[in-house]
Amino acid sequence: MVPVEVRPQPAVISFTQLDQYLRCPLKYRFTYIDRVEPEFVPVALAFGSGIHGAAAFLFRGVGQGSRPSVADVQGFFEAFWNLETEHRPLRFGEKESKASLLDLAARMLAVLCENVADGTDVVAVEQPFKVPLIDQETGELLDRDLVGKIDVLERDAERRLVVVDLKTAARKYTEVQVEMSLQLSVYSYAASMNGLADQDDVRLRFDVLTKTRVPELHRYWTTRDRAANVRLFRLASEVLGAIEAGAFHPIVGWQCKECPFRSKCWAWG
Repeated sequence: MVPVEVRPQPAVISFTQLDQYLRCPLKYRFTYIDRVEPEFVPVALAFGSGIHGAAAFLFRGVGQGSRPSVADVQGFFEAFWNLETEHRPLRFGEKESKASLLDLAARMLAVLCENVADGTDVVAVEQPFKVPLIDQETGELLDRDLVGKIDVLERDAERRLVVVDLKTAARKYTEVQVEMSLQLSVYSYAASMNGLADQDDVRLRFDVLTKTRVPELHRYWTTRDRAANVRLFRLASEVLGAIEAGAFHPIVGWQCKECPFRSKCWAWG
């Protein structure tokens, strides 16, 4: 492999990259630096992308005053799913199949449609952002911008900005998952730095669609403060410093079972 230090890195960092490094630095290297071709695509990744695409289709329609039917939203997913299963090397679980996951998605999307009111004030869907990373205690500026995309922006009845992140999950979230979520910290910081709203006026919400026999939609509300912004900056600074130092060790755990770089990992060293 080409040494890490000779591969120029883009002057941006995303939540996905931060999260990937924290979960497994070696997988980060394979993905973003060496750009190793994965052995397969975990089916959960493709399934989640399809649900997000169908949800975006729904929210855009609601925001434009031309709400799609449940069947149209389900049809959006089915078209995506057919392409994914035909053209990508998906790896299914023991009890999963193309048909069973299509059926699950239809039931999940029906629940989502049922829980999105016609009067929902949708401001933006898949809103991109690019903001500087600044330590709000010291004024220090990192040499990487923070980039990403927010699933949905809404306005509540008091006209406050609501940042919505849609998740698919096997079970309900815990309070700790919501309060400690790095992703919501990133989105809150980005919304305020982009001038969309003052941080005190930003509300954050996880919409969690469960992949259960009877799917449910659970909504979790939270906020972030200045201390969360400082923590985000310091975490990003530490991660970037470790990347630049070439610290790419594996982290072994439950996530290894579905890792598309597992054989490369075992051969590393």
